[in-house]
Amino acid sequence: SQNPAQLQSSSIAHWYSDKPVAAVLLSIESVLKNPDTAIAWNNLAALFNMCNLETKSVPILKHWLEKLPQSSLLLNNMRQAWLGLGDIPVAAGYLKKCLEVDSLNPEANRSMALICAKTNKPQEAEEYTKKEQQITQRESTVKQVEKITETRLNIYLIYLKNPRIPKENFFHGIGLEKFV
Repeated sequence: SQNPAQLQSSSIAHWYSDKPVAAVLLSIESVLKNPDTAIAWNNLAALFNMCNLETKSVPILKHWLEKLPQSSLLLNNMRQAWLGLGDIPVAAGYLKKCLEVDSLNPEANRSMALICAKTNKPQEAEEYTKKEQQITQRESTVKQVEKITETRLNIYLIYLKNPRIPKENFFHGIGLEKFV
């Protein structure tokens, strides 16, 4: 009796409740109720990717990318599907297309940072990490890149360059500098 949006929400809740089968079935039901919605199909494909059913997600994403070739969401999920299938060159191609469309896509920048770190390109890995940190504040990416490249990234400088982080001194504004 739920509408497609409610089914999508229920699907996500079931996924996070460690009920992947129920999540996929609810997502399929949502798609069946509203088959002309790219986001519903994309979510289903993402669930297939997370359940190691990438062969199911590739045709879905391919179909929608023909209609919406500039969708960074679809491109990133296609990259994830091909990565799961073990085809790194095809996955990297979709990753590059995704970053051409959306240079600040956090997931794509995270993946590119890790690829650069693994292929011994520490400066490029740091640049992609900085781009990711402009949108998200995931310290885990910084730690992974540091571990792989054996290079210390200055996370403080990355955060300082983030335009989303306020530059005001809030401690001064409320008088906390008076305390020792």
